[in-house]
Amino acid sequence: MQAVSLPEISSASQMRNGEIRAKNEMTDGERARQRSENTFGCHKAPKIEIRASGSNTNSVGPIQNAYQDITDPASCPRYPGRRRSEERSFDEALTIVLCVPCPCEPALTRQRLWPSSFLWGSGTWSGLAPPATLVFDQSTEGRTLSLEIPEKLSFVRIYTSLEQARQATRRMAPTATTAAGDNVAPTASKGSSRIQPDPEVVQYPKFDKDPVTPEEVFARAEQVSQLLHEDEAIRDRGNVVPYRQVQLLKDAGLVTILGPKSAGGAGLTWKEAYQVIRIIARGDGSLGQLIGYHYLWSWTAALVGTDEQRTKYEEWITKNKYFVGGAVNPRDADLKAREDENDPSKLIYNGKKTFSTGSKISDVTILEGSLPDGSHVFAPVLSRQPGIVYGDEWVDTLGMRGTQSGGISITNVVVPWSEALGYVNKQFQPLGAYNTLNLPQIQLVFTSFYLGIAEGALARAAAYTKATTRGWPYQPTPVARGTDESYIQIGYGDLQAKLWATASFIDTIIDEASAILHTNPRQSITEEQRAKFAVRVAAAKINAADVGLAITSQIYELTGARAVAGKYGFDVAFRDLRTHTLHDPIAHKRAEVGRFALHGPGKDGWPTPTWYT
Repeated sequence: MQAVSLPEISSASQMRNGEIRAKNEMTDGERARQRSENTFGCHKAPKIEIRASGSNTNSVGPIQNAYQDITDPASCPRYPGRRRSEERSFDEALTIVLCVPCPCEPALTRQRLWPSSFLWGSGTWSGLAPPATLVFDQSTEGRTLSLEIPEKLSFVRIYTSLEQARQATRRMAPTATTAAGDNVAPTASKGSSRIQPDPEVVQYPKFDKDPVTPEEVFARAEQVSQLLHEDEAIRDRGNVVPYRQVQLLKDAGLVTILGPKSAGGAGLTWKEAYQVIRIIARGDGSLGQLIGYHYLWSWTAALVGTDEQRTKYEEWITKNKYFVGGAVNPRDADLKAREDENDPSKLIYNGKKTFSTGSKISDVTILEGSLPDGSHVFAPVLSRQPGIVYGDEWVDTLGMRGTQSGGISITNVVVPWSEALGYVNKQFQPLGAYNTLNLPQIQLVFTSFYLGIAEGALARAAAYTKATTRGWPYQPTPVARGTDESYIQIGYGDLQAKLWATASFIDTIIDEASAILHTNPRQSITEEQRAKFAVRVAAAKINAADVGLAITSQIYELTGARAVAGKYGFDVAFRDLRTHTLHDPIAHKRAEVGRFALHGPGKDGWPTPTWYT
């Protein structure tokens, strides 16, 4: 066993089934004070030793910038003989946070070991390792942190001070975007070892002020969309949870555009919100979906709440720049809501949802549960609290990986009756057809990010074709440039024409949607308005799905064989669209429009309001 001192920590070229130990050396008096105060001595930075045990350990020199590399730096660990500069991702890395847990630093106490991201020369890599466990042993010799090293471990990041560890925790822990100070990070669960931390390839700018006008909002959304696309493929392949990207949406002032001006919002309409969804999706489909869901759940109090609840809720989330998710998946059993036996002024929620898009990275989650009498009740709660646990099942899915749409477990989450949306004196106050607008509203959210994904994919494919695609020499009349190939011109012409027509129709539906959603008083919306709106949204979604899937698959025929390389990321758009268009069967949307065409425009052709219609 070798023992070395910081900052010159020796590195071992092989560490198989070994362990790293950090030891806090204290005097007898300090140990006595520690035991009496139960503080583990972390208020004073401990002197740390790193000990590596295992076979064939060889010293290879000091560590630079607190990094410990235990592989040959000239080769990639997954592909021997290939230099690192040729391999941008590998899955055998681990981050170690060397700090002593302290009751006054709960975020550090709960911090699990996260895979590391690191820089080597001009290239960037991200790493992923099996979950590892820190074991804390208290003895008369002080605190010892023991870690079993995975057999193929290739890289270790070491933090040698409490401040370094605290900064790393803020950057990588699941509480990164949480505004509420008393919330806690979600517990690591099955699948979490497949989730890599954000490699932070792109550094996001600071913004002087939030956009206010539609033109400012759209320009800011374009800027953010471009930033998001720069590392979209990297984050997609690493199942990265987009804490930093959601924070970017907040910092850019895009999460509050529907919020009241009195609370710091832009006071804009759904016409602008749908356009922002579309713009963000051009760069990153997952983030387009997330901000779309945020806008939807931000509107929950408007859809079902009283006027007073709506005002209070919208000011609350706008002032705090809260990001909102929902635990509402209707294909699962309802959450159960019951009155607290010990305090009849409160409700208690319990249950599970298989999918909860947006909740894991949110500040506020909308809960929807059924009361014993079968009536439904919506309520907003802070997302980070002991009774809410998020799953990590949403890994290695075909697409929309960045949404992290895993499950959620709700255990004894307490909500005051006063925050049960739409309830007065424990009785629901209906708004008529307006209460059911959330279904065509969310279907138009889907349609908007489908359109954005397709627009982004076609634009990037055309740029690639102009810059890279060559003409085919083995034909009667060869051409040098791919852009001069007749089949490529015809292909782009066909796809662009369909996309323009689809976008034009969607724009008209968005105008209609904004007018309906901003109707005042809300009770004035009729069933006929709702029905015809829903049918037209269904038609728009059909077109967006069909054209989007055609574009994202056919662009390969127009770009050429080299475009299949993962570094171009063209596959992400197809996988995202193919995944979400399965959300609810598009065939039922076709039938819905067909029934209206055959039996409408009267009631016989109207769609019946359901959780998906």
